[in-house]
Amino acid sequence: MVFTEPRSLNGLSLLSLGDDQWIYFPSTGRVRKIAGRSKNESVQGVGGDFSYEDLSAGDWLEKYEFAIIDENRRTWTLSGNPRKDSSYSRIEVTIDKRRWQVIRVLYWQNGQAPVKELIMDDFKNIGGREVATVTTMANLEKGSKTIITTTDAEWNPPLNDARFSPHRFWK
Repeated sequence: MVFTEPRSLNGLSLLSLGDDQWIYFPSTGRVRKIAGRSKNESVQGVGGDFSYEDLSAGDWLEKYEFAIIDENRRTWTLSGNPRKDSSYSRIEVTIDKRRWQVIRVLYWQNGQAPVKELIMDDFKNIGGREVATVTTMANLEKGSKTIITTTDAEWNPPLNDARFSPHRFWK
């Protein structure tokens, strides 16, 4: 993930490969590996309500064991318990049946109430796929929220394996 806006963050990059993550700071030219204990922290240099774990790539089916806990004519709601180390003790995912898209995620950290809520909204067709163009993460404990707007996306571009190495950041 490469940040392009606001201009002060232009070029800040986050690389996720399996359970490993690195962040590149263009202002200093430094790359930092994210320690496992830091994955629940806000992305350094960016702030906001998304943690490193929230932004990491990965397969939820690999990370969580799910069970359907509610269904109505428009949505399914699934409860997910972590299969491996996670910042969250449980997540709850709501899926739109018509779109087959995640529209809401609640995150728990060993408490009775969720600590975060992710809302996926304003779905548009980009490159032949329906994509949520507005993603809002609300920190329910702090009363804050961070919004990510997607204006463009590319699917299945030709890739070079070197792109998925933190060494690509070093000049």
